[in-house]
Amino acid sequence: MVDYGVGSGPRAVCLTDVDGDSVYDIVTANSESDDVSILINESDEPVIYCELRGDFNRSGQFDILDIDDFIDYLFRDGMPPLCEEEVDCDDSGQIDILDIDYMIDYLFRDGPEPVPCP
Repeated sequence: MVDYGVGSGPRAVCLTDVDGDSVYDIVTANSESDDVSILINESDEPVIYCELRGDFNRSGQFDILDIDDFIDYLFRDGMPPLCEEEVDCDDSGQIDILDIDYMIDYLFRDGPEPVPCP
């Protein structure tokens, strides 16, 4: 484990590509120091994780908040997924509204479970 310095009282963490190099960087909102910390990832290779299809927000479970984040990504220019395969719930090779339908079907209509990550 590695500790990285951030401001005082970090309350929110976000992974995003701050410097445009296609590699996710870490941003924290620090409540006690009233500032934001940005940790630039200096790796040459993007970090790709695919753990649980449909778990868009990486909470470890597949729930309605993942659907909300997915809608933000597709229609409101929200944060992209860390791994596109992770949100391709129907394993069609495309990320689209049909994946949202698949997620809703699974969560609320006893539809098929998302296809396991490769």
